[in-house]
Amino acid sequence: MSCADRSHRQKRHACRCIMQFKESNPDFSKMPTSPHASFEGRLFVVLIGVFISALCSPAAAGTQYQAGKLVSITDSRSNRAISNSQSGSVVTVTDVEYRLSVQVGDMVYVGSYWPRTVWSYSPTDFIVNDPVQVKIDGKHMYIKRPDGKELKTTVIQRIRAANP
Repeated sequence: MSCADRSHRQKRHACRCIMQFKESNPDFSKMPTSPHASFEGRLFVVLIGVFISALCSPAAAGTQYQAGKLVSITDSRSNRAISNSQSGSVVTVTDVEYRLSVQVGDMVYVGSYWPRTVWSYSPTDFIVNDPVQVKIDGKHMYIKRPDGKELKTTVIQRIRAANP
């Protein structure tokens, strides 16, 4: 028996099973066979598509960039010892934290950035008191770098700017 014959027999058997099921369940024939077969099903699919596209739109992704002023950049270094339990060796690792203060309107946001590796970005190309594009999204502050990329920091402090 060839594969084509076997396939044809399986399709006929499946059709017979479906017909027997429909005959034994009269209410089943009133139901749509797929969610797309009825108007309500199509409407549901369209509404789900609109909802998903609304979630993925840039407006729903958070706030937009706004103009700010880079008030200061500071860095602090701390050392920590890491020991290897197998060899007993101890290595000293230096961690660097950069704090970037950006004024947006009457608020100053202080963001903390920890480069994780030696090859990570270091914010040395910013110029203090220059305008920057900034986006505040909850506990994160995103600053547009001079090369156009984005620097993500964690907001650690919010300060009301002094009145001039």
